[in-house]
Amino acid sequence: GCLWALGWADPNATVSRGHLERLRDEIGVVLGELKMKDLSHALWGMAALDFNDKELLGIAADRFVAWQMKVKAPILAKHIARVTWAFAKLDFHHKLFKLALEERLQPHKYVIRFLEPDQLHALAWSFRILMPGSRWQKTRDDIDAK
Repeated sequence: GCLWALGWADPNATVSRGHLERLRDEIGVVLGELKMKDLSHALWGMAALDFNDKELLGIAADRFVAWQMKVKAPILAKHIARVTWAFAKLDFHHKLFKLALEERLQPHKYVIRFLEPDQLHALAWSFRILMPGSRWQKTRDDIDAK
């Protein structure tokens, strides 16, 4: 919640980023233990603050990959766009995250069914950055069709 609050209250603040840099070890430990809702909020805060620490983002991506299969489609739909948007805003590319995203957004996995318009827009924007090229065309087409 703290990262979310900082990002909301003072986006792009250098003072807030300085505090985060001093706490980065603690943030890394916490990111590796968060559930999906808190993980998505933490990543949104990092992106809002332009706190682009590749190691911390890697920990968060690994946590998403490990946790996403345990999260039911309606719940994951609430958070998947926020996580994807944060990675795109910070231009962070993680192969296993992309593969998990592709897998969970297949129509027969039902996550796509629960996405709201703002989440669809965030995903469509994010895919232009994170998933260019023909390899990801089907996933982009599925989101665009929704």
